[in-house]
Amino acid sequence: MNVAGHSPSSSVSSVPSNAHKDPVARKKFLKRRRTQADSQDANNDFETIFANCYEYNRKEDDVWLMCKNIENEYLEKLKLLPTPVCIVVSQLLPVASP
Repeated sequence: MNVAGHSPSSSVSSVPSNAHKDPVARKKFLKRRRTQADSQDANNDFETIFANCYEYNRKEDDVWLMCKNIENEYLEKLKLLPTPVCIVVSQLLPVASP
């Protein structure tokens, strides 16, 4: 829609309609947080969000810079998490009586 004296936003008009191949909308993201059992799935969603932001925004845009700052904070928080511990319990065999 063109209004007299105004042109469509260049940032909006330059994005193709099929731009996001794997979009992660906020509501979908929050819903998946409640149902995912694996932290790797959550991490993959975060990485997809960051990748989409970088791919579909220019470096000089505020959105790109905010995304970079959030990603850096996210990576710093990941470093603070304890490393996962895996306990292997071998199958116990009954002891033979003499």
